[in-house]
Amino acid sequence: MSDGDNKLPAIELNGDGKHGSHSGTMCFYKVQVRTSAHHPTTLEGLTIDNAWRDLPIMRGAAKWGVNIPVSRAFSGSDALDHGMVPYVAAEAHRWAFLAYLEAMEGTGTLCIETRLVQIECKFSFETKEIGVTDAMKEWGQWRKTDGFKPRTLQTT
Repeated sequence: MSDGDNKLPAIELNGDGKHGSHSGTMCFYKVQVRTSAHHPTTLEGLTIDNAWRDLPIMRGAAKWGVNIPVSRAFSGSDALDHGMVPYVAAEAHRWAFLAYLEAMEGTGTLCIETRLVQIECKFSFETKEIGVTDAMKEWGQWRKTDGFKPRTLQTT
């Protein structure tokens, strides 16, 4: 009898292929900036005038946001892609922006105002298994797959 004859057959357990769903609500924040001065200014492509404008929050892209860690997790979506971050990161970006302005010659923080905007994000997702591939028969043996197929439940 060869080793191949001693292998147990693969069995799919009931419930395999079910991966779940989830929904929830989270709060994120945007930082906005404006000036009360009579003359607008442009900084790194951002116009600062008397209108409240979103401060761009991008990982490492703006001089004032470098090295501020931001979680990208948001249940299948990415709040950071929409300029939204958790509260502590928003405060960090707000203060880093003000520190950047203060350090710049000729700009400073005179007449600059900032605020946070709280945003409620609702999300939900469902999962559906499309299929599984054939088993790789032996370690290191690469073979062409016949694609993904639905699971075949076997009774024991």
